[in-house]
Amino acid sequence: MIVIHEIVDEVAMRLRLPHVAAGKVALAQDIEERGVKHQMQLSRQTNCTKDLNTQFEKLFKTYWRGQPIRQIYVV
Repeated sequence: MIVIHEIVDEVAMRLRLPHVAAGKVALAQDIEERGVKHQMQLSRQTNCTKDLNTQFEKLFKTYWRGQPIRQIYVV
């Protein structure tokens, strides 16, 4: 989780510079040698680090079963 928090912090900071907001978060995993992507639409667009981290924590706790996380997305 620490790495995800650090990445989200950096992405949120970059979003704030041009005053852009994210509307969706996603995790991509390797499961049984194939890629799987789980995503969550946010209830409102945000560039707040705390809000984005909360959503990533929900995704992570819901879908992670020990598989490597390949990528995280903030869209």
